Amino acid sequence: MVKENSTLNINDLIKGEPKKIKECYNLLFPKVLSLVKLNKGSEEDAKEVFQNAIFQIIIRAKTKGIVIKSSLEGYLFIVCRNLWFQELKKRKIEVRNDLIHNIE
Repeated sequence: MVKENSTLNINDLIKGEPKKIKECYNLLFPKVLSLVKLNKGSEEDAKEVFQNAIFQIIIRAKTKGIVIKSSLEGYLFIVCRNLWFQELKKRKIEVRNDLIHNIE
């Protein structure tokens, strides 16, 4: 079961709808890029994190079904943030937590 509260729909991502994927990228990538750069990352790091997050969400939706209680945008940003912080732990870089965005 998937719950949506936004114009972006997880089913469009699952189907690979190019317009929706582009909309998702245009809407969220700048925020992910900002987060990654403020926490010792590069644009390439942000691209990798963003792509991995979309992939993970699609796989979870296809295999387990997920319930998104807020918006897909907010859920995707949180997944990106968690993936980046996991990567930083692997790299043993100190993480600054002073940048927390609320996605509306």
